[in-house]
Amino acid sequence: MPPFNNLYHLRKVSQQQSKPCNFCYKPTTTVLITSDGSSDFFYTCDSHLKDQQFAIPQYDEEYNKAKIKKQSLDKEIQQLKLKWDEQQKYKPWDNLINKFSSKKEDAEKKKDKDKDSPESKINELNTELSNHNDILSKPPRIYKLNESIYKIRLNKKLKNKVQAQETAELNAKLNNPSFFPSVPNNKPGA
Repeated sequence: MPPFNNLYHLRKVSQQQSKPCNFCYKPTTTVLITSDGSSDFFYTCDSHLKDQQFAIPQYDEEYNKAKIKKQSLDKEIQQLKLKWDEQQKYKPWDNLINKFSSKKEDAEKKKDKDKDSPESKINELNTELSNHNDILSKPPRIYKLNESIYKIRLNKKLKNKVQAQETAELNAKLNNPSFFPSVPNNKPGA
């Protein structure tokens, strides 16, 4: 079992705390940190996060719902635009007919028509669509590293752990007085 999961949260640090990217060494303020918050972290460029060979964004439920809703709204808007275009073909004829009809009836019909017109529905749907686009435009906050990159992080963590253990063992030996040879006790004349 690996010491940490392959889920990293995106964090930004201040410009003063920026460090080189672990892969290309350009200064960056973007940090990926494991979901537990302490097992592993590293600095990386935003350009690496856009590369599917480096990391894959993990979207939350709100994003997925907004994406599905956006697709259905796009379809509905497309259909309404076709309907509106069709109505525009006959608009000159409607205007001609309206000249000869009574004005009171015409005003009431126009109010009802405006409420149900494809143009007003398209405007309503575009407003709703912009709300979903706001959700979709937010950058992802969780990433899953490519398997090879994840293995590099695991190997580095294990290597650091082994080095720390070796350093601790060496320090223990150096602090043990019996580790060093003692000064000979040869007394002159003995």
